[in-house]
Amino acid sequence: MKTAYRQLVIAINQAFEKGDVEFLAAHLSEDVRWQITGSKPIIGKTDFLKCCSEAPFKEGSVKITVSNILVDGDKAAAEGIIEAETLIGDPYRQSFCDIYHFEDSLIKTMSSYLDTAYDRETLSGGAIYKNN
Repeated sequence: MKTAYRQLVIAINQAFEKGDVEFLAAHLSEDVRWQITGSKPIIGKTDFLKCCSEAPFKEGSVKITVSNILVDGDKAAAEGIIEAETLIGDPYRQSFCDIYHFEDSLIKTMSSYLDTAYDRETLSGGAIYKNN
């Protein structure tokens, strides 16, 4: 299963990069919980996908480079860099570490660790920081 989860994490990051919400939707549990550092948790498939579709980047500008993936049982961690162009044309570069917990090969929980102060400044709050 290690190889399968490793390949799934690669595919999930490619889907985030392309904005492929259909692929993401097919790999989320209905009650998925996404905790992003410094924000309220995003709970449920609908809200998860809404957050993804409201990404504050110019279409086609997102590039995700995953440098490390670790898999242990039904958990996986991916470390990497996101580069993009914001909607107002500013460059964006952010390191991240995402930790996934899978259940029946679907994402049950996802924890994203990144520099939220940088995000808030660069993205003027962005969709993930609303109501926080």
